[in-house]
Amino acid sequence: MVVANVGPAGWDRRMVAACEDLLRQIGGTRVDLWQLDCCDRERIKAGEPFRRVQELRDGGLIRFVGIVVQTPRDARWVLDNTPVHAITLDGPVDDADWSEVWPAACESGIGLLATARAAGHDLARARGLLAATPIAGFAWPFDLGP
Repeated sequence: MVVANVGPAGWDRRMVAACEDLLRQIGGTRVDLWQLDCCDRERIKAGEPFRRVQELRDGGLIRFVGIVVQTPRDARWVLDNTPVHAITLDGPVDDADWSEVWPAACESGIGLLATARAAGHDLARARGLLAATPIAGFAWPFDLGP
């Protein structure tokens, strides 16, 4: 599975070229999940990244689109206002307000992923969240260095 995170600086016309470059570098034909990193609501409200994302989807370069969020409020807004397939939670999920996000995501068919930060960098906690919430998986940092 190929997942690519794209920050707001890459939401302009360079997005298509960046995707093509990534695919060339990895010898791939399609990115499975193209994630817009850091929820910039004003730019998302204006539809700015989604015009480029649609070009990528139309060209067969990406399969699914996601957004990384830090708060339940941002997740809820994304669920209600964007055409994404997945939301990655990048903030602590201890807040009771997350309980409103779980059923809304399930009802809308939006996948939920999380980062290590969402589980407080605690693997046992991540396992518990996988069992108790609709979070489907975690992105966990892995250092292959010496």
